[in-house]
Amino acid sequence: MPYNPAHPPTQNADGSWQVTIGFPIEPPVQGAGSVIVVCHLSGTKGEPKLLDWATKDV
Repeated sequence: MPYNPAHPPTQNADGSWQVTIGFPIEPPVQGAGSVIVVCHLSGTKGEPKLLDWATKDV
């Protein structure tokens, strides 16, 4: 989904960032119309480093 400034990344206490990205499932899965990916990042906008990620049906 496009970036939405109403839902900016969240900075964690350790300085890393939590970002939630949503995208539709094609074709939709029964009980879930889309998936979100929660990413934990460190570094900077120019040089981000992915620490870990997880998916969740929504």
